[in-house]
Amino acid sequence: AFIDNVVTELLVFEPNGFIRPIIGGYSDYEAFQERSSTAAAPPKAPAAPANSPARKGRPARPRRFLNREQRELDELPPRIEALETEQEEIAASLANPDTLKADPALAGSTRNRLKEIDTELQVLYARWEELESLKASL
Repeated sequence: AFIDNVVTELLVFEPNGFIRPIIGGYSDYEAFQERSSTAAAPPKAPAAPANSPARKGRPARPRRFLNREQRELDELPPRIEALETEQEEIAASLANPDTLKADPALAGSTRNRLKEIDTELQVLYARWEELESLKASL
């Protein structure tokens, strides 16, 4: 009774080396043990016939860094640099009040393009990081 009031979760060390978490007190664990001991064992799969040939399979090959991934990795820095250059040019044009006075409608489309560039740059940086980590792990 005391243990049930204090304990809310048990970690049970089983004979096969596994640790089983049991939610509840000690009486819940005892009930679990009774249910698991009275439950019928699952039916075993039929054994393979002795004269059946062994299944042959090729061992799994380790993953390689593919040529297309290397090509994509090589193309990322120039693409990022071009977008950053365009981003700087747009920021400079938005900072210039004369440009906005000349064509006020241009400001909205320019801001939209700036948002598109930010999103695209985030995607490219994430992909670059992903490819670099993949290359380093292989």
